[in-house]
Amino acid sequence: MDADRRINHLARRQHGLVTRQQVLEAGAHRRSIDRKLANGLWTPVRRGVFVVEGSPRTWDQSVLSACLAVAAPVVVSHSTAAQLWQLAKAPGSDAVHLLGPTSTSASRAGVVVHRTNQLHPVDRSRRRGIPVTSVARTIVDNASSLGASATGTMVDDALRRRLLQIEHLRACFARLTAPGRGGLGPVRQTLAERLPGYDPGESDLELRTLHVIRRLGLPVPVQQHRVQVGGRRFRLDLAYPASRIGIELDGWDPHGTRSAFDGDRVRDALLLVDGWRIAHFTSATPEDTMHSILGSLLDAQAA
Repeated sequence: MDADRRINHLARRQHGLVTRQQVLEAGAHRRSIDRKLANGLWTPVRRGVFVVEGSPRTWDQSVLSACLAVAAPVVVSHSTAAQLWQLAKAPGSDAVHLLGPTSTSASRAGVVVHRTNQLHPVDRSRRRGIPVTSVARTIVDNASSLGASATGTMVDDALRRRLLQIEHLRACFARLTAPGRGGLGPVRQTLAERLPGYDPGESDLELRTLHVIRRLGLPVPVQQHRVQVGGRRFRLDLAYPASRIGIELDGWDPHGTRSAFDGDRVRDALLLVDGWRIAHFTSATPEDTMHSILGSLLDAQAA
């Protein structure tokens, strides 16, 4: 494979980008770089980083170009990593945030370099061909700016999407807990609320409802309870199986279509015939109403 083919192959893997060092290592001469730049076949996007003609300009490309411009083994981090992983509550930032060794230079336009001597190999990952902090490390690094509530939302989103295991977050937190390291309070609180076996449910509405139920002193229901009625299988958001009481949490996104509406009515009718009673709540249901409805259902069953 000649130099040009090696370079083009590399560019296809790097969102259309190549670095001066990579080009030289592929066997091309410095004069070849000058010719391609003069002819408009390559365009410099950062010092020592070029975009090959015909490559679309994308956010991923701009992020990777910041990594390639730094002469150190850096990874995308903090708010940029949260955006790359598409995590809930990801902070917005015009700058590209990178994490690297303590010796990493920070003189890059539009780039914020965070220096650390604590970047364990397991804290490194890749997403869409871009080196990035793992989901666990990304959450820990963003926690101080997010606060406990938003950190919890980010963790639950990652758990639902199977991007994270709670044990990995605990291990990352333990690795970074050291004298002088601040900002870990939100992670500590988030982990304290999520014991082994914790289920993030299918939505934030489900978790908010569980918090309300606990606060009201009512029994904790089963999450995502499966039930078979009339030869059909259904899954209830929350349930008291022994009492045959189900709780459905109606958010607009999953229920705002005609087919979903019709399917819910059929399910409720079949469950009713089988002796189930179903309470429907939304994010706008007042807590006192929720308490009254659930309390009455449980009291009636107990009687």
